[in-house]
Amino acid sequence: MVFLHEFTALMLVHIAAMIIPGPDFVLVMHQTLSKGKRYGLYTSIGIAAGLLMHITYTLLGVGLIISQSPMTFLLIEVLGGSYLLWICTSLLIANENNGWQQESSVAQPQSAIQAFARGFFCDLFNPKVSLFFLAIFTSIVDTTTPFEVQVIYGLFMVTICIVWFFTVTLMFSHQSIRDRYLGKRLLIERTAGVIIGCFSLKLLYSAYQTAYPLFVG
Repeated sequence: MVFLHEFTALMLVHIAAMIIPGPDFVLVMHQTLSKGKRYGLYTSIGIAAGLLMHITYTLLGVGLIISQSPMTFLLIEVLGGSYLLWICTSLLIANENNGWQQESSVAQPQSAIQAFARGFFCDLFNPKVSLFFLAIFTSIVDTTTPFEVQVIYGLFMVTICIVWFFTVTLMFSHQSIRDRYLGKRLLIERTAGVIIGCFSLKLLYSAYQTAYPLFVG
């Protein structure tokens, strides 16, 4: 398959980002612990819907940016690469006292629709998610990759999101599984940090290749 290497790289860095305990993770965990498995699943679907929105405008916007403004595209590469490098560094220096569990003080939803909405808006209004997808699409997906193929990439990413947060919901429904996961948290974050770090360097190198002909040529 011509685009297999792109697909594999994109899914790898996406999975690495998914397993990092961030706001979405904490929200699903909280909903599951406070309201039960059913609400955790509704929240997970809402997060996936928010992710779909991010991927949609990323796919529609990146091509336009590339064709209309090379300087803007360069800026996105620099910002995206720097952001991924910041994620990498923060994960590699993480410790047991980071206190991400304390972020779970979220009001309990009163209906399935509210649970879905909490997940949707938690993901949609997170600016870090926007920058992350701009970064990984510009660093991994070639500009010649057909739009239809990129749509398939996006659908797979949404599917992975749903599967992962469904897994988180089921995991936090069982005390023993939850404790084992939390016990391995630092190892998981270190591994994710290395993976994301590799792609941050790739994107920054791509920014250098973009900038060289603009400023020197």
